[in-house]
Amino acid sequence: MNSPHDRGAQAQKAVEDRAIAARNQGAFATFDAAVARWFTPDHQKHGAGPGSGAGLAHPS
Repeated sequence: MNSPHDRGAQAQKAVEDRAIAARNQGAFATFDAAVARWFTPDHQKHGAGPGSGAGLAHPS
């Protein structure tokens, strides 16, 4: 099972919009948004050591 089973309408629309963008413009059309979702701003700016897992964003 994965997270899509229990998302609200707004989150579902965001996923569908990203899928449309990827289909129409290629996978890298969603790259910046993916980085913003998965990594904290501090990690994006400074990074972390290899394999540390530090800086991963955690959904609230």
